[in-house]
Amino acid sequence: MQQRWIGLDSEAARGRVEPAINRKAKKEMETVQKRIRHLQARDFSCENEAQGALAQELKKLKLLRVGNQGVSPIKRYATKGKPGPKTPVKRVDWKCKVEIEIDPDLVENAISMGACFVLGTNVDPNDFGAKEVLDTYKAQSSLEQGFRFIQGQTFLADSLFLKKPAPIEALLTVMCLS
Repeated sequence: MQQRWIGLDSEAARGRVEPAINRKAKKEMETVQKRIRHLQARDFSCENEAQGALAQELKKLKLLRVGNQGVSPIKRYATKGKPGPKTPVKRVDWKCKVEIEIDPDLVENAISMGACFVLGTNVDPNDFGAKEVLDTYKAQSSLEQGFRFIQGQTFLADSLFLKKPAPIEALLTVMCLS
């Protein structure tokens, strides 16, 4: 049996997904800013270690983009106070610097992905287009509600013992019309 997959975009789903994705982006921004603040407060012993820690942190970004980033050396002197021109350098530490912001393109992409759904069918594309398949799919719920009524407790077919098909058909007709 040949399968057909139709990708559809829903404006109603977009309306539901958009506030959720925007909240998710703001929450990610807050948590990443906190982690980056801690990262920027750390001293690293070498440039590669600082760049590795920065790259590790930036790998986790989903809805954010990086503005300016880099590492800078911080000289630590052997004496306290303002160093003179001949004061020896005790060691050089490295600090990370990075700016992040919410990426509108990634947010829009996430909203579009959340508003899409795939409808699978085995109907021939020559018989029905995507719009007709969607309309048929939407109409399916009203048909299923009718069957739910027949299977429910309010439909007393279990308590009636009809043996011939004609009275059963008549009873179904009366129940469906009411």
